[in-house]
Amino acid sequence: MSYLNFKSEYDRFPKTTIKNHKAFRGYDEIYHELNSKMNNRCVVVFDYYPGVDEEEVYELIKRFNFSLEINMHDIFKDGKTMTEQMKYNLTDDRVFGKMYYGNPVDFIDEEKLEEAKNKVEEHHGSTIIYGVGAGLVSHGDLYIYFDMARWEIQLRYRKSMPNYNCDNYDEDILKKI
Repeated sequence: MSYLNFKSEYDRFPKTTIKNHKAFRGYDEIYHELNSKMNNRCVVVFDYYPGVDEEEVYELIKRFNFSLEINMHDIFKDGKTMTEQMKYNLTDDRVFGKMYYGNPVDFIDEEKLEEAKNKVEEHHGSTIIYGVGAGLVSHGDLYIYFDMARWEIQLRYRKSMPNYNCDNYDEDILKKI
């Protein structure tokens, strides 16, 4: 094979066609769409991919008047405990660790998860459950998933974003990945 005639098939600007679902651009569009679908007893779930700017999304949450808020940070184990659980998967090699084949629920305090589920079930007002793994508490009446591209996560790591629920702001970028 001659590499001089090689033509890459890589699409630097991919597009995704969404069928039977809707995508919204910007928090104003999201706010207006959700506000039109909510009622006084609505359970809204904002499930995040790790790396989503949680402070930015919380600005959207504050625009609503939820009578119960459940933040997944209160349900997850702390970063130190999670790191200890994964110590056999983390290596000294700054690029190659070992794949962790567990589940997100491995890093959640099960008692706090059950407590959150009960709060949602017993509450008679509007509820927001937000954060990584929010769908483990409930899928709610409205389930919104905040996703992001891997490249964007890498850029955020370069700007000192820590790993989820950790305080490793100054960690080597390749170790974070």
